[in-house]
Amino acid sequence: MKRWNSMAALLLAVLLLVAAGCGGGATNADRDSGIVDEPEDSGDEAGDFNAEDGDEPGSEGPAENGEESESGGPMDAVTVTVTPPEGWEEEETTSLLQYRKGLASFMVMKDTYRVGSEGLDGYLVYSREAFSNMFSDIDFVSEESMQVDGCQARKILMAYNAGIMDFKMLVVFVLRGNEIYSLQGTALAEDFEAVRPDFEAFIGSCRFE
Repeated sequence: MKRWNSMAALLLAVLLLVAAGCGGGATNADRDSGIVDEPEDSGDEAGDFNAEDGDEPGSEGPAENGEESESGGPMDAVTVTVTPPEGWEEEETTSLLQYRKGLASFMVMKDTYRVGSEGLDGYLVYSREAFSNMFSDIDFVSEESMQVDGCQARKILMAYNAGIMDFKMLVVFVLRGNEIYSLQGTALAEDFEAVRPDFEAFIGSCRFE
């Protein structure tokens, strides 16, 4: 159950990103299409997702020194850094990092799900299914193995429709120890190829310190 709670919170953050990426404010068309919900006084967006039942949210800031993982071992504090290409502005966020350029957005998130013997391949099975449940017409365009700062990673390009708009997302799931970090570049489908080199530059500059 916890793996699904964490993935659901990750997808919640993706939807928040979609809503925020549509010009900085919700239009009447957005609301009619169901893309943007009216805000509620629910506390920290993703952070309170499982507050009632005590489960951890799907994304969080860097771990504090001395925090323990689910396996009981100590978990080092980690700072994630990227070098933004020209024209990108950093934004306040509940995820680890977020940058915006026009309607395009790049963000870094940490999933509280801990990867076990199933490895990165097993995690991707759950993530694909969760994305498919969220977007019925999602198309997983391509997938390739890579490394990010020496860590095993998988890069996935996906295309999907959210209400009245078509989007593309380039997401890299990075396995560091038994933790998953996701690097997500999202843009309108018609703008994606123009901004993709910037997403690749963000990913290439990512460092865990």
